[in-house]
Amino acid sequence: MNSDRRKLSSLLALTCIQMGLPSYALAKEFPDMSWDQLVPKDWRPDRSLSMIVKRTGLLDDSDPAVIQLMEKIRKAWDNAPTISELNGKKIRIAGYAVPLDLTPEKINNMLLVPYFGACVHTPPPPANQIIFGHSEKPLNIEMMNAVWLSGTLATEKKATDMGVSGYRLDIAKIEPYKD
Repeated sequence: MNSDRRKLSSLLALTCIQMGLPSYALAKEFPDMSWDQLVPKDWRPDRSLSMIVKRTGLLDDSDPAVIQLMEKIRKAWDNAPTISELNGKKIRIAGYAVPLDLTPEKINNMLLVPYFGACVHTPPPPANQIIFGHSEKPLNIEMMNAVWLSGTLATEKKATDMGVSGYRLDIAKIEPYKD
């Protein structure tokens, strides 16, 4: 049987060479993904924000115009576009864990966000920058720790008390973040 594995491994390496792929491409089951890769190239929310700021100038947070503006921005961000071609893609992505379950000993659901404090101390990021993570097995994580999550990605909108996610990740593996 060991001989069969070596033959299969050699065959896969040869196939990679013939296809022009590095041999490690097969070894990496969950290729790294950056947060920028979750955002459609043509989606630029900063353009509309800069136009709004130019028109309104600096306003007080309690101003009805500011409240209405923030509601408009929140609606746009909650409906931020995702990339459907990422459905079923196996990925590994780093971010900050925001547990959603009530008891720390049983965390199966979480949000993964790109920066510290997102969804907790500040308004949540756009939906295409929030990943709803689910694991069948309870996860051992603390709130807002940096982690690597590996799993299968899907475009699936989910509203939670902490924010609206545009993606779902079925978690296969969680690791502490190490640069």
